[in-house]
Amino acid sequence: VLFGFGSQASQASARNVVITGYAKRVGLGQATVSDGVVYGPLLSVDEAGVKWGYGSEVHQGVAAALDQSADLTLYGVSFAEAGGGAYAEQTFTITNNSVSGGSLLFTVQGDPNYVEVPITAAMTPAQQATAIYNAFAVRRDLCAYCPTVPAAGSVDFRWNHKGARGNLMAIRWVADGITGSTYALTLKTTGATDSDPSTALDAIANLRAAIIVCPDNSISTSVGVPRWVQYVNQRADPLTGLRGIVVWAHSGTLSELTVVTTAVNAHRSAMAWCKKAEDTPIRIAARYAAYIIQGTNLDIAANLINGGRDGV
Repeated sequence: VLFGFGSQASQASARNVVITGYAKRVGLGQATVSDGVVYGPLLSVDEAGVKWGYGSEVHQGVAAALDQSADLTLYGVSFAEAGGGAYAEQTFTITNNSVSGGSLLFTVQGDPNYVEVPITAAMTPAQQATAIYNAFAVRRDLCAYCPTVPAAGSVDFRWNHKGARGNLMAIRWVADGITGSTYALTLKTTGATDSDPSTALDAIANLRAAIIVCPDNSISTSVGVPRWVQYVNQRADPLTGLRGIVVWAHSGTLSELTVVTTAVNAHRSAMAWCKKAEDTPIRIAARYAAYIIQGTNLDIAANLINGGRDGV
């Protein structure tokens, strides 16, 4: 006799995973749905891209979850960005004409599908900046984009969403074969002011969700992890009886992580820590959520929140 198996076992029914986050309202491939509306089950990454915008937090979360496991019942819901928020921005500056040509290879948040920018001999900084802008203009799936046509030898990168989460933006580049020119990336604007997720959380009030994926990892009681935890605790009220957990992620140092986990300190919360990871918290958290579902489908007694199991 196997414990927890059979037609009435909990893993025999679908357990919903809800991806929460911002929809993309700028750049290429913008959202086509309204905030505060639940959609699902989602059948593909492209469906999430069409609905919430390619490169949005919700799209990124759905993509990461399905990359971990295709056998998931996924829902998504977005909430509006703060009206007075600020986008995180970085400036890439080119100095001197190129002597030998080659390629600039860019990655955003460690995405293995890099952006290649061909650079020919004797290209001016302004020409190179325009080439970078044009290369990014056709990549709608990234977490950042180039908001304006460059007027000189520099080009700006802007996070897709307003708020402090954009300060994790990681643009990396390799100058392959290029000589003569030098390159530098500097901070232009610090992202600020995230928004309360209440509209999204209220929208899933009647949805049985085993896991709610949180895109934030701050200690804010209004826009951070504690806000999501407060919501799942309210859902678990005896009069409501909807169980579930919040899954989130952190990529900072142990001391930074300890501050957040101490503030959260909740048994309805599970966190994945990937120190110095350049992937976004929403993608790490979504993968962890899929891992929990996948592992407990194989063994409902598996403890995948406090530790893993071999072969899962």
